[in-house]
Amino acid sequence: MMKNAILVLGTLVLSAQGWTHHSFADYDRSVVREMEGELVDVRWRNPHVVFTVRVAEPDGGTMDWELETGAFYLLERRGLEEEMFPVNERVRVAGSASATRAGRMQVSNMLLPTGEEVVFGGGGSPRWAGAAVAGEWNSEIVDRRHLGLFRVWSLANLGPYGRANRAMGEQLAAATRVEPPPAPDLDPCLPMGMPAAMISPLPVEFVDRGDSVELRLTGFGNVRNIVLSGEVAGDAVPLSDLGYSTGQWVGQTLEVQTTRVGWPYVDDAGTLQSENVEITEEFALLDDGNRLRYTQTITDPESFTEPLTVSWDWIDIGEESLNPVTCE
Repeated sequence: MMKNAILVLGTLVLSAQGWTHHSFADYDRSVVREMEGELVDVRWRNPHVVFTVRVAEPDGGTMDWELETGAFYLLERRGLEEEMFPVNERVRVAGSASATRAGRMQVSNMLLPTGEEVVFGGGGSPRWAGAAVAGEWNSEIVDRRHLGLFRVWSLANLGPYGRANRAMGEQLAAATRVEPPPAPDLDPCLPMGMPAAMISPLPVEFVDRGDSVELRLTGFGNVRNIVLSGEVAGDAVPLSDLGYSTGQWVGQTLEVQTTRVGWPYVDDAGTLQSENVEITEEFALLDDGNRLRYTQTITDPESFTEPLTVSWDWIDIGEESLNPVTCE
């Protein structure tokens, strides 16, 4: 059963500047556009859920608008289901139209035929109804502290994560040494390398391999190998998208250093990093093991005037395994 609540969805984090693989940067957020039409298709798939709304044009024709939201994991964690959105029914929508692609919008609000309204944008509010509808963001902690680090960890809260992303964007703008080239035409269906691979609202899983830690990422099913008590990689170690990672335990914190990263970008906006970039990470167990604080620091004097740092918390909500997000 649906509960009345203000709904804040994954588009909060997907709109964070410079930290998304499938970029929302070309949507003009200075103007909110409203339209009504027939909901003719719902594609509940990755990398983003997409609605198609057929809108009547002044000349008597019609135009199909593609409305993008977040990955369906983020929607479902809010209790949203595909069946909530009735195909072949009229809806009213609002959002930010693309500045470069005709008929594309990042949707912020949708008024359903029932009179109920879904609010998709972070910090947004209903435009037409008295309240928005959907479930609460699931942040109920399952006490499995006996597992330590080795389990599935999920984003604790979208708000702090979104603020961390915006803060990183501000750091990039202030510290980038060289004006970036035009944004590269990255294929959104290919995984990004480090450090961007870790900047995601999707769950991660740690697996104990004895002399190493396997870090599994939901995004594209990426797997990182963290060698414990290993030596920092020398030039003989080949460059790779995810780099070479070594780790050590300091109390309840796993400290990780990654070098030999061959991926050329910090983000999908084309901010360049050099092959000498060093990425340090901390995975700190807090609250007697019920919370995991993630901190990432990027150091690359060739590209940035100072280190860049981002941090947020993960919790255990009882997920047993990952369902890798790939394009469908």
